[in-house]
Amino acid sequence: MRPTDVSAGPIRAGYDIGKGFAREGANNAWVRGSTGWNAINRFHDVEPGETFTVYA
Repeated sequence: MRPTDVSAGPIRAGYDIGKGFAREGANNAWVRGSTGWNAINRFHDVEPGETFTVYA
């Protein structure tokens, strides 16, 4: 995990970098848990009025 990323819940989480598992692009984030909820969150600084697109 990168310092700007946060994993939550009773989980394991990480990244596959350049392993060919991504649907698009070169990299993939993953979350694995067997109970409850889980998530990977990435926080970014943005300027007021800035437009950006998030894909999931």
